[in-house]
Formats: sequence, structure tokens, C-alpha cells
Amino acid sequence: MSAHHISIGQIVTSLAGRDTGHPYLVIGITGKYVFLADGRERSVIKPKKKNIRHVKAYKLNAEALAEKLRNNGNITDEEIRQAIAAFCKPDNL
Repeated sequence: MSAHHISIGQIVTSLAGRDTGHPYLVIGITGKYVFLADGRERSVIKPKKKNIRHVKAYKLNAEALAEKLRNNGNITDEEIRQAIAAFCKPDNL
């Protein structure tokens, strides 16, 4: 999937850096950067800022969380952990 098709609520994995292969949820997009959270090391309060070219996007989207982010931005780290756990099973990737 192209980097230009990344959207809020989408599951991605890191392609570069010390977090290579780590799954994240996209919680924000600005220009050529995405803001990522995993609910553990990177929370909603302090998301990881990563170049959009350094992530691999999947056709997996947490619609409920994406809608919450678009409306008021209030999601919890627990919701992010559950979404990543549900989507990052081998049969989904």
C-alpha cells in the first residue's frame, strides 16, 4: 500500500529505525509525517513522529477508533492495544 494512502486509524509497521517491525496505530497525519501510538511505549499523549516513507501500511483500519479521533480525539491506550492485538494476527497481515 502506498504511503499516500495512509489514513487515521490505520495499522502500520515501522520500516526504519530501532523500532523496525513494530506495529502502531496512526493517530495523526501532517505533511510527510505520521503520528503513531501503540498504547505501551508510545501513548496517545506522546505519539511517535515518523516519516511517512518509513512505515508500511496495511489494509487494516480500526474504524471505531478512527471515528473517535476525527470527532474529539479522545481514545485510550487500552483501546489502541486492543485494536493492534486484534488486527496484528498472522491471518490479518
